[in-house]
Amino acid sequence: MNLFIIGRRTQGKSTLAIYLARFIQRKVNAHTIFIFDPKRTYKSVPYTSDLGEFESLIEKSGHDAVAYQPFRQPTSDTENDRDAVNSEFVAFVDALAIERHLGVEHGARRPTIGPIIIIVDEAWYLQKSNFGNNALEKLVRLADTDKVYLIQVSHRPGEFYTGCRAQSDELYFFRQWLASDIEVVREWCGDEVAGIVETLPDHHVLRVEVNSGRTELFDRPEVWFSNIKGGMQPSPREGTEHDGLATVSASDGQSNAGATAIGS
Repeated sequence: MNLFIIGRRTQGKSTLAIYLARFIQRKVNAHTIFIFDPKRTYKSVPYTSDLGEFESLIEKSGHDAVAYQPFRQPTSDTENDRDAVNSEFVAFVDALAIERHLGVEHGARRPTIGPIIIIVDEAWYLQKSNFGNNALEKLVRLADTDKVYLIQVSHRPGEFYTGCRAQSDELYFFRQWLASDIEVVREWCGDEVAGIVETLPDHHVLRVEVNSGRTELFDRPEVWFSNIKGGMQPSPREGTEHDGLATVSASDGQSNAGATAIGS
């Protein structure tokens, strides 16, 4: 399943990503959540800049989420940094060995592993409208099943590669206000959704089911917002006790307290 979270800085998109991931994790009994974090945003889960240590964290039980932060300092928006992020992302995907773990490749170590959830923060580093990182495209294709949930997080709707957008299942929009961004939303989802996204209050989210066109408004950010930049390490499954968001496809089909249906 391919999920996209789109919002400007300080709106809470990365926070929403970990909340959604934990919500899905509980519903489908998924494996540890894997986070690719080039901006060093997630400090409330175990994290490392060492790929070998990251692989060790994957194998250890007791962590509901682990983050790979490939750089010891936050990256910037330069071509050199973009190239470096792309290289590190390939190494991250290789370390996950998803195809082998899911039994896609011959001789799988853990063919009966539970569903896998991956958060790709600052996903704009890995793609442009006409280009996508090959490893990312592979994940997008794998996420076309109920065994892989891929959550991409970025600032603007036009930052996603067309091939990724074509595989989208659910979209989570924070307010967008630039005319060019609204036009992308309109092309992706239609006039009604574009009009709502343009007028969303701060920290409110519009969820769109791409295939059905169903929409829901998340108008209670206090339900899902938490401090992901704190230095405390969470205990296993911490933060998963609230059902404040609308359902995703992994759930039982009932909406929760934090969302209001506004379409059919």
